[in-house]
Amino acid sequence: MRDSRGHLNRRSTRVLEVFWYNNEHVRDGKDAKRKPEEPTRTKRSLTRADVQKAYYQRWSTSQALVKSRWTVAKGDQKVRTKWSPLGRPVRRKAREEGAENKDEIVFSADGNALYWNHHFAKLNARHDTALTHDFTPRTTPNLIFLSRKWATRILSAKKFGDLEEMATLLGRDWRRKWMHALLWTMANSIDDTIRLLEITHLSPYLPAAYITDALAFVVQHHAKHSISDDTRKHLVHVICTIMERPGTTPLQITGNTLRRLLQLCTEDEISRLFESVVLSGTLLHWNTRLHYSTYLAHHGRFDQALDMLLDAVSDGADVGSRQFESCCATILRKAADQPDGLRVSLRLVQNLSDIGVTLNVQLCNIVMLNAVEANDLKTAFSIYHSLVDNDLHADEYTHAILLKGCKTVIENSETLNTTIRQAIADVEVRNLNVVATEIVHCLCLHHFQIDPENAFTTVSEAYTQLFDTEALVNLGILPQRYENKSMNRMKPTIPVLGIMVAAHLQNIVQSQSRNIGHIHELYRRWRSLVEHDVRPHGHTANKDYIFNSFLMAFVQDPTGLSYAAEVIRDMQTPLPNNRSQAKPSVRTWSIFLHGFAKHGKMELAEQVLTYMREKNMKPNEVTWNSLIGGYARLGKSNETVETFVRMRDEGFEADTVTQRHFGKIKLDSVRASAWGSSEQKKESEQQAESKEAHGQQQIVDEQRVDDKADSTNELVDGVYTLSV
Repeated sequence: MRDSRGHLNRRSTRVLEVFWYNNEHVRDGKDAKRKPEEPTRTKRSLTRADVQKAYYQRWSTSQALVKSRWTVAKGDQKVRTKWSPLGRPVRRKAREEGAENKDEIVFSADGNALYWNHHFAKLNARHDTALTHDFTPRTTPNLIFLSRKWATRILSAKKFGDLEEMATLLGRDWRRKWMHALLWTMANSIDDTIRLLEITHLSPYLPAAYITDALAFVVQHHAKHSISDDTRKHLVHVICTIMERPGTTPLQITGNTLRRLLQLCTEDEISRLFESVVLSGTLLHWNTRLHYSTYLAHHGRFDQALDMLLDAVSDGADVGSRQFESCCATILRKAADQPDGLRVSLRLVQNLSDIGVTLNVQLCNIVMLNAVEANDLKTAFSIYHSLVDNDLHADEYTHAILLKGCKTVIENSETLNTTIRQAIADVEVRNLNVVATEIVHCLCLHHFQIDPENAFTTVSEAYTQLFDTEALVNLGILPQRYENKSMNRMKPTIPVLGIMVAAHLQNIVQSQSRNIGHIHELYRRWRSLVEHDVRPHGHTANKDYIFNSFLMAFVQDPTGLSYAAEVIRDMQTPLPNNRSQAKPSVRTWSIFLHGFAKHGKMELAEQVLTYMREKNMKPNEVTWNSLIGGYARLGKSNETVETFVRMRDEGFEADTVTQRHFGKIKLDSVRASAWGSSEQKKESEQQAESKEAHGQQQIVDEQRVDDKADSTNELVDGVYTLSV
C-alpha cells in the first residue's frame, strides 16, 4: 500500500477513494449527513449537429492536431495520456458553475484508443505532409508479436456469419486483438487491410474511428503508388459497403480522403460513392460537399451538383466564404450547358439570392457570359446596367465579355462604339491585356466587313494606341515610322500578335496584287524569329493560329500550294533545343485539303484525308464539305454523291454549305449505286466473292478469298498512297 517513502501509492489511493465513495452513499442517513440534492439536469440526446461538431474536432480534420498527435506519440507514456482525441462522443458537464456552456461534447478515451493513436501516428507519418521535422518513421511500429497471428486467423476465415464467430475465433479481448491485427495489415499488406475491413464489417459494428483511420491510410497509400483496376474496384466496393452502418455511429471519412479517392476512381465509381454517402448518412463537412459539387458540375452532372450545394447549405455552409462563391460560380457556368441554359442561369441566380448569397461582379460576369453564348446580347447588357445601378464596379472581364458579345453583331457600329467607350470609361484599358486584345479583335472584324480597303490601317492605329509596336516592326508588318509611337505601352499578348498577323495577310490577299511571294517572305521571316526564339515570336508557334493564317493565305492561289506544304512540313519539324511547337490540327489539315480541292487537285485532297486518318484525326464537317465542294466545282456528280455518303457514314449530316454544293451538280445524272452506303457496298462485294467460290474445295475457297482480300487491300493502298 505504501511506497519506500511511506506514502500511499496511486493504486491504493484510488481503492480508498472508491471505498469512501461507496460507504458515503450506502450508509444510513441517521449515521451521516446527506448532501443537499442538486437540481436535476434534463437529459438531452445528442443531435446530429452536436455529434458532427464533435467529430470535426478530431485530429483528422486539422493539420495542427495531426502534428500535435504525432509529436505526442513520439514522447513518453506519461505525456501522451492527456492527448486522447479518439473515442466516442459524450456530453461532459461544465467544470465551473455558472459557465456559459453548461455542457460540452468531448471524446472519451480508453487504453485501446491511446494505443491506436500512438501506433497509427507512427504509421501515418509517411503520408503526413504537415510534419516538418527530420524524423524518419519506422516501416513497422513496435506492435505486439501476436498481431500477425491474429491477423492471419481473421483473414483465413474468409467470412464470418456475425461478430460472435470472430469473438470465438480470437478468444478473450477479441476487440483489442482485432485492433492489433488491423495495425499489422496496415504496416505490412494494404490489400489485407481492405480484406480485413470487408470481412469484419458485421453488426454490431466495430469502432468507426479505427475504420476511418484505416481507410484514410489505404487511400493515401494508393494515391502515392500505382493501383490496378481490380484493386481500385475492390477498394470502392469495400468503402461503399462499410459506410452502411445502420443503427450505429456513421463513419467520419475526411474530405481529404474522399478527394484523394476521387482522383483514383472512374465517373461510374464516383457516382456509386456519392450514392453510398447519401444513403448511409455519412457525416461530411460542408466544405467537402462543395468539393463534391464542383466535381459533379465539371463532369456534366448538373442536378446532382446543385443538390450537393443545397446539402452544404443545410449543413451550415458559410455562404459568404470564397469556397462557396467559387462553387456557385462553377455551377452557374455549367448551367449554360443545360437545355435553355440562360433561363436556368437566371433562375439559379434567384435561388442563390434567396439562400443569402450576395451577387458580386464575378457571378454577374458568369451570367453575362452565358447570355452572350446564348446569343442574347440584350440580356447581357441588361445585367451590366443592373450591375452598375447596384454600385458594383465592372472589372476587365465584364467589358471583355461585352466585347465578345459585340462580335455576334459585328456589323452594328453603334453597339460596338458604345461598348468600347464604356470600357475606356470604367477601366484603364491601356493596362489590361484582356480588354485591349478584345478591342483590337472587334475593330478588325468590324472594319474588314465594313471598309476592307482601309481596315488594316484603322486596326494598326488602334494597336499602336494600346500595345508596343516593336514586335510587329521587326516582323515587317508595321513600317518603321511606328517604331517610337507606342513607347511605354503594354507588351503585346500572343493572341493580339496572331490577330495582327492574320489581319495583315487578309489585307494582302484582298488587294489586287495578291503577292504570294511577299507572303512567303513574311512567313520565312516569322519562322526565323521562331527558330531563334526571339521574344515574343518564339511563343507564337505554341498554337496553330498563325500557322493556319499563313495556310489560308497560301491556298488562295495555285502558286501558293507548295508554300502551304512547306508550312505543314515546318509544323512537323522539331524546333531547336526541343522547344514546344504546335502540331497540325484538324483545322490545319482541313485548310490544307481545302486548298487542293479549291484548285481541282482532288487526288491530293484525298491523300490529305488519308494522312489525317493515319494521324488518328477524325475529319469534321468542314473537311467533308471542302471535299464535296471540290468535286462539285469539277462537275463530278457521282464523286460528289459518293463523298456525301462517306460523310454521312461518318455521322455528319448535310448543312447549308453541303446543300449549296449540291446545287452545282445535276442529280439526275447520278447513278443509283452512288447513293448506297459503304457498308452495303462491302456486303455486296462479299456476297459476289462467296458466289464465285461456291462448289470448290474448302481449302481452295479460303485461298481465293484471302487472295481477293489482299488484292482489294493493295488497290486501296495504291489509291490512297500519300505523297504530300
